[in-house]
Amino acid sequence: MTAPNAPAAIFGDDYDPAALSIDEARRRLGEAMAAAVGCEWVALRSALGRVLAQDLHSPCDVPAHRASAMDGYALQSGGVAAAARAADGRLRLPVAGVAAAGHPFEQDWPATAAVRIMTGAVVPEAADTVVMQERVSRDGDSVLIA
Repeated sequence: MTAPNAPAAIFGDDYDPAALSIDEARRRLGEAMAAAVGCEWVALRSALGRVLAQDLHSPCDVPAHRASAMDGYALQSGGVAAAARAADGRLRLPVAGVAAAGHPFEQDWPATAAVRIMTGAVVPEAADTVVMQERVSRDGDSVLIA
């Protein structure tokens, strides 16, 4: 499904942003906008393009676990101070394993190590930090973090 052409829907098929004055654009926008009046219950598949009349809350957590929002490396921040440093001062942590979506990392791991984690994967219980992969350099079985 493709999104409708918003400028054409509001300004008409003859829409030319270079030829439209600010005042004319405001006038057309004002005509295209309508205040929400009243509310009604509709099926979810009929709700596209509509506005909620009240907040909607899920009765359960989705997902039902702490999930990583990005690919990266899970850490235990308490172990960072004790972790080894590379010659350039970056933190060097051995990689203890991998947490993938559907395959959580459930082993014990030292606070001075990291766990490779994928988007959507369960964050290991001991971890309290995820560093995105773009801020980490891989060096064999270790990662380097500035």
